[in-house]
Amino acid sequence: MKDYSGKVVVITGGTSGLGFALASLLGKAGATVLITGRREEKGREALEKLQAEGINATYFQQDVTEPQSWADLAKKILQQEGRIDYAFNNAGVMARPKSAMELPLEDWNWVLDTNLYGVLYGLRTFTGMMLKQENGGTIVTTSSTGAIAPFSMWGPYSVSKAASTRLVETFAGEMKLGKITKIHYSVVLPGVFESDIANSTLHRPSKYARKPGEEDKPMPVSKAHTPDGDKLGMITAEETAKALIEGMEKGLFYIYPHEDLSMALLPEQFKAMRNEEATADQAIFDFAFYAKKLKAQGIDAGASNLQNMSQDV
Repeated sequence: MKDYSGKVVVITGGTSGLGFALASLLGKAGATVLITGRREEKGREALEKLQAEGINATYFQQDVTEPQSWADLAKKILQQEGRIDYAFNNAGVMARPKSAMELPLEDWNWVLDTNLYGVLYGLRTFTGMMLKQENGGTIVTTSSTGAIAPFSMWGPYSVSKAASTRLVETFAGEMKLGKITKIHYSVVLPGVFESDIANSTLHRPSKYARKPGEEDKPMPVSKAHTPDGDKLGMITAEETAKALIEGMEKGLFYIYPHEDLSMALLPEQFKAMRNEEATADQAIFDFAFYAKKLKAQGIDAGASNLQNMSQDV
């Protein structure tokens, strides 16, 4: 890992999960770290942890679904630091698994506003700031393997990640057309990693609130490198962050923390797009992939809850 002393790093969704892991790793490598998040209490907790590690960190309250919040963030960053060297367009949410026909529109709006429009606002804001900087900068957007092929029961998440990946491709392509080389874009497509994103629905803004009596309840979260986590191919947030940073430092455009899964999934989806096979549904494909890996180790993965739900649709 490089030395990031003197570099200014901005991470949306930096108060937990992958965002916090990135803040910790880059901060320990010398970077000045600015993290954002919607919940101030969570932001203060994250900030205290980073500062306890000796990291020069600041927390800014931000709602990525609000354009004005982005304008305010840009102003605060410029006032405090004067520039950005690395921007991580990382904030994201996930609705609970349910068929696309049955999932309330409030859930679709919430996920798409966060994972798609939040990414668009971030790309526009960070690109605009870096175009004015002599040395430009690097923008990394968190997508998902859910962008490679559809994921039954997780429609809004898969759709939003596919669209946000195409957004990054569009921005990079337009910079190339304009012969602008001082901004480097990357998009990271991890599989399942350790985070509390499944419970993000418990903290959604009031404008996306469910009808009374339809609110979601907390759900247990699997841990990486446990039997339950291994069925999902789950790795830790820190492992994901390390893979992301390694890919970024190599100058990669597409970064695959779950490279084995991604390299198996990509050709299957390519065959489907050539009308040679049915679409590779990750509600089935991913679990079968890891079940096969576990079987090779003499471990019976059994059926996943997601597979059972997808069969009931």
